[in-house]
Amino acid sequence: TGGQFGSGNNALTLAANATLVLAGVNGTDYSMAQIVTNAGIIRIVSGNLDIQYCGGGNYGQLINLPGGLVDMQADVSISGDSCSPGLSNAGTVRKSGGTGISVINTAFQNQNTGTLDIRGGTVNLAAGSTLAAGMLSFALNDLTNFGKLVLAHFADLGGPLNVSVGGTFAPAIGNQFQIVSSSGLSGAFSSVNGPAGISVTYSNSGVFL
Repeated sequence: TGGQFGSGNNALTLAANATLVLAGVNGTDYSMAQIVTNAGIIRIVSGNLDIQYCGGGNYGQLINLPGGLVDMQADVSISGDSCSPGLSNAGTVRKSGGTGISVINTAFQNQNTGTLDIRGGTVNLAAGSTLAAGMLSFALNDLTNFGKLVLAHFADLGGPLNVSVGGTFAPAIGNQFQIVSSSGLSGAFSSVNGPAGISVTYSNSGVFL
């Protein structure tokens, strides 16, 4: 139903063959008050992950290593307090379930080996984020159900873009998908990998396919 990952200046490492499943009551939090380094799989099935750093004894941070997966399997969220170093992603952070919104309301750094993979619904980066180095990946499932990234601030692009098409959906000429929405935009994707005919258009407030 909830719980806490330790406290104090300690560390927990999830090995490459380890899987941690968080499946509590929707609306409750799992508090991470120590450094957790993930080389395996963290599945957030229900409930939200809260990274705590402020206050005595709290040192929460989530470090996702290359090959590691943090999988949001529903409209769940990852948050952090105002002191938290947040989530450093050198592996994959994925939204694989839910057609609503998953909020990452803590500092998010997508490192140059990292991938933010949105299979459907929306990921809202509500705190500071660094995107320029890592990959952004989006799935197009139909005209309304496709991966979307919303930023509460400026988006600085520079890494690769990956686009996949789900199931039997076949986008037609003239279909448009806004995959990134932000208050401002700079840079561009270093490369684009996707189905034939997909093109990328940049605007001051986002990215369209």
